[in-house]
Amino acid sequence: MAHAWERGMPGKRSCVPLYTTGSGNRPRKLGGAGGAGHNRAMHPSPRRPHGARLAGAALSATVMLAAAAHPRDAMPAPAAEVVFDLAETPAAAIVAGAVDKDQLGNDLRAGDVNADGVADLVVGAHWGSQAGRNIVGRAYAVFGRRAWRPFTDLNTVSQRDWAFIGAGREARMGAAVAAGDVSGDGIDDLILGSLLADPGDRANAGAVYVMFGGRTAGGNFDFIDLQPDAFITGQSDRLDSDRLGTELAVGDFNADGRRDLAVAAVFRADSTGAVFVWWGPIARGRRIDLQSQAADWTIVGPAARTFFGSSLQAGDVDGDGVDDLVVSAFAARDAPANGGAVHAFLGRAGRGGVTDLATASAEIEVVGAAEDYFGGAFSPGTCSCRGQPLAIADLTGDGRGDLVVGMPLDGQRVGRIAVLPGPLPAGRHALADLPHLELVGTDPEGRLGWTVAAGHLDGDTQVDLVAAAPWAVGGSGVVYGLRGPLPGAGVRPVDPAGAPLVVRGPGVGAGNAGITAVLADTDADGAADLHLGFPDDAPLDRRSVGSVQVLRGPLPPTLATATPTPSDTPPASPSPSPSPTDTPTDTPTPTATPEPTATASATVRATPARTATPSPTATRTPAGVRTFTPTPTRPATATRRPSTAPPPGGATPRAYLPFGLQRRRR
Repeated sequence: MAHAWERGMPGKRSCVPLYTTGSGNRPRKLGGAGGAGHNRAMHPSPRRPHGARLAGAALSATVMLAAAAHPRDAMPAPAAEVVFDLAETPAAAIVAGAVDKDQLGNDLRAGDVNADGVADLVVGAHWGSQAGRNIVGRAYAVFGRRAWRPFTDLNTVSQRDWAFIGAGREARMGAAVAAGDVSGDGIDDLILGSLLADPGDRANAGAVYVMFGGRTAGGNFDFIDLQPDAFITGQSDRLDSDRLGTELAVGDFNADGRRDLAVAAVFRADSTGAVFVWWGPIARGRRIDLQSQAADWTIVGPAARTFFGSSLQAGDVDGDGVDDLVVSAFAARDAPANGGAVHAFLGRAGRGGVTDLATASAEIEVVGAAEDYFGGAFSPGTCSCRGQPLAIADLTGDGRGDLVVGMPLDGQRVGRIAVLPGPLPAGRHALADLPHLELVGTDPEGRLGWTVAAGHLDGDTQVDLVAAAPWAVGGSGVVYGLRGPLPGAGVRPVDPAGAPLVVRGPGVGAGNAGITAVLADTDADGAADLHLGFPDDAPLDRRSVGSVQVLRGPLPPTLATATPTPSDTPPASPSPSPSPTDTPTDTPTPTATPEPTATASATVRATPARTATPSPTATRTPAGVRTFTPTPTRPATATRRPSTAPPPGGATPRAYLPFGLQRRRR
């Protein structure tokens, strides 16, 4: 990486009213005068936002929305179902990756990294190459703006905001990304994982780059020439390597009012896994080498092949107002085979040193049944992605944080989601012994719960749930939305017939809607927008280049809000300008000049009210069907939806977790 990352207006505080559960944060206001931006969203207070803007919950798309006062015993029926079919109508805005096999959108987070008061996107493109350097990986900051281009091509230099390019050989920079204020200046920083980096010629040790937020000018940053503001490197020897940076989280884990950084190394010590935590603030110029320096707090998994650290999340699960660190593992000590476990390490002063789960325990542990893979999500195909199956938010409406855990790999890979009402009791528990709402998938191989996220999807004061089934409908993918508050117990099927919001992918084998997702108000209109990552998408016939697609909020829309405003038609973008770090391409790039129009449509099905039942076979009969067709203006290039082409033979991305990352031999 390279120094030469200049800050704009040092010391300026970010004032974006942005709330997040992603990047390891429970719903909290990012930035602000508090420096660390302590989260109060889990605790009722006069500061609770009305129609707050949410960012950062990695969503793979099952959003559960139910309109009722406070159901702990029953889930109220949705009033209507709204379906967005991306095969018929393009999203309001599309961002396309730069080069073939970029896989843009393999990870996706949000935060205000340029301190302009509008939420921005941080996007991974971990399979990207640069000037003959194969699979070094890329990451992008895509700034929020009041008027988005209908189509943004990251291969056009003038349409990029910040672009980051990995160093070394097959470094996979961008495999994990996060946004959060770890420098303590009140502005969100970018944290970028490069899990196959070879720092100091240590094969696959992995590295994490920290770039401080606040810069306002755009640019390309190639880490082969430039230095990051802070840099962390992992361990590697002849027999083992960390692959540091497989997961990232930001939260205040030692209760000092400042945000800390947690980084996972899932493959350490024969995939025992470990999580390393550094207390904030992290100073500019800091260099940390785990080969010779210990982290402020190290948590070691219980045994080999447990893949401890496969998912991370930060939030308050015990109701004391302090961030807790929640870590999932595919297996656990003295647990059913492949049951999986979720460990909650309670935030408190005095944390530090080494916590070894071979001899110690987290304050709270929840263990799944055999073959549940409780809290685990890894790619079954060429996507080479991992999900975010953990979220923490007040989904039951009682002012306390609840824990959401996806089980996308359970049984026949249909997928389930458990919502465990907070505060969680201390000790070790089987999932079956704790009261919880169970959401059950209905599509074979759909993998419901691959990613879950929470936020104000429909613009009211209740927290809603988004969850994804990316392999539903033959790999097209489906994203659902469920309105909060949710009940704290029972069983509920999740299917297109009953969810208030359904987003369908663009086509069989060409979709994977819900691989990643984020809710954030990136157009500054006061409503959270839904952003979906499609890492295997092929816009402009560029195979597996990937895309991020934006649905404007609030969602579900009403007829009054469905018609786009004139701000949806921005002026033509400037022509590309040369850059020393840009990869030459023969592929012509589109302009943002609107010419033809595409008709945006959604289907609204009114449904009668129904009484919640614990049976997973509940049915609904639509009372009627009507459609509305507002007509926003979009360029023709945004409507082109070629089928996804997999990478050619010999270049197939390696499966992400847990078995597909083959260690390179020197």
